[in-house]
Amino acid sequence: MKIQQLKSRQYIIFMAILSIVINSYSQPTLLKDINVGSASSMENAQFIKIGDRLLFSADDGIHGVESWLTDGTSSGTIRLADNTTTLIDTTYTPNGNGLFKTNGTGIEYVFANMGFTLVNRVTKVNDIWFFVANIDSQNKEELWKSDGTEAGTVLVKKFRPNSYDYAYTKNLIAASNGTDLYFTANDGTGMALWKSDGTTNGTTIIKYFVNTPQYEIGNFINFNNYTYFWAYSEDEFSSLWKTNGTEAGTVMVQEKIETNLAPGRILVYNNKIYFHGQRQVATTNYGWELWVSDGTSAGTRMFYDINPDVPDDVILGGNPSNFHIVNNLLLFKANTVLNGKELWVTNGTESGTFMLNDVYPGPNSGFLNGTPINGLNKLFFTGNDGNQRMLWETDGTTAGTVPLYDISESDLPMQTYSGYINDKLLFLKETVAHGKELWSFNPTLSVEDFDNGKKTHIYPNPVAHNLTIENPSTDSFNLKVLNQLGQMVLIQNQNTASTTVDVSTLSKGLYFIHITSENGNTETIKFIKK
Repeated sequence: MKIQQLKSRQYIIFMAILSIVINSYSQPTLLKDINVGSASSMENAQFIKIGDRLLFSADDGIHGVESWLTDGTSSGTIRLADNTTTLIDTTYTPNGNGLFKTNGTGIEYVFANMGFTLVNRVTKVNDIWFFVANIDSQNKEELWKSDGTEAGTVLVKKFRPNSYDYAYTKNLIAASNGTDLYFTANDGTGMALWKSDGTTNGTTIIKYFVNTPQYEIGNFINFNNYTYFWAYSEDEFSSLWKTNGTEAGTVMVQEKIETNLAPGRILVYNNKIYFHGQRQVATTNYGWELWVSDGTSAGTRMFYDINPDVPDDVILGGNPSNFHIVNNLLLFKANTVLNGKELWVTNGTESGTFMLNDVYPGPNSGFLNGTPINGLNKLFFTGNDGNQRMLWETDGTTAGTVPLYDISESDLPMQTYSGYINDKLLFLKETVAHGKELWSFNPTLSVEDFDNGKKTHIYPNPVAHNLTIENPSTDSFNLKVLNQLGQMVLIQNQNTASTTVDVSTLSKGLYFIHITSENGNTETIKFIKK
């Protein structure tokens, strides 16, 4: 009787702990209802992390769109005044028609009344903040700089004097030498690659690309003391180039290799450049696939054919995108005929390149969007399994790719990840009750925190039918399967170190296996029923 009571107490304690963990781990919290009620405070807000705070724009329904700061708590989510005292340790960001600086406690406009109608592409080089701005009909997309004062905010060089045409100044990047800015602009004689040290005389052309439209030059990235980018060759083929800031040192790496000039499709990993690419040769039939370059023509090749033996007219290749590095692994979204758009991983080898999880089984797409949290060595992403939207996490392994909680309230999705602040993941979520507001989630709490040295191995995970459980430390153990509400859905005793459990009748979702060995040791392991 006492033994039974002890077991009952152990189970009650476990259920209490599990309930606490599930409630903390699997449920988001409304950070603050800035625009009280069902109205939204944010639509397409820009989020900027400054130290341990997050800067964003929101409308509380009273003051219009203003700048806000949050430390991840409701009381620490505050509206900032437009002007404050002079700040130190500043970060500069474009904000509509002005440039402002902040140290995380207030905002001061560097200029608010200089007549700018557009400010963007702010880039810091050697303590100079370069940016592109429009000031009137004859000064469109020109290059400016600022030292943080209104007097020190000046035009660097006017590329199109006495013209109503755009200068098309774009692709701003700090050069590897740490002293120059590289960018592209059109001075009226065609697109060119430029460099600038912040002075008018020091702003010069490196090389003309007269056959390249302004929208066909881009994807600049620094690698091994060179800056790599895409532009046209003399034969007007899209090609990979590199530059060291001199005309002689600006050379084509490989001709007839296209890339998509969009964010998230190029990244340096394992001392190589990985990118979304396609060969411009009529006889090839690969479509858009994952390519790699070591900076040489011979070392620039297709790395992995995500859709082997699939004609271009069926699918336009694997179309890799959303590149992120997590745990020294390259994660990316890819599209296949059999699985749709899902999350993939590579360790830099062909054998180590594979799909992590078919979130939406079959040819439908399950991976929607994601963002890495480097401090946790994880990628958080939105997944749709066909029934509901879930927030997922992955550490780059199949076993570590799991759903966390349901975000499909009234079919209104999580919109945008905003940042990881003070151990909380902040994101923009839309609900019927509150509209689009900031929500928070603590991803650091996990059932594994309560494990006693996990020894049991389960597979496959996720599982559709039969789950194999191997416990090398004992031949006799009791197992209980619980759902996210802490409800027991299965219980059985085992007299072998390895067993198979039929979970085919369980609904899709996240479950917990609680294992008690004959020596009294306990373990709790997550698994996904798909």
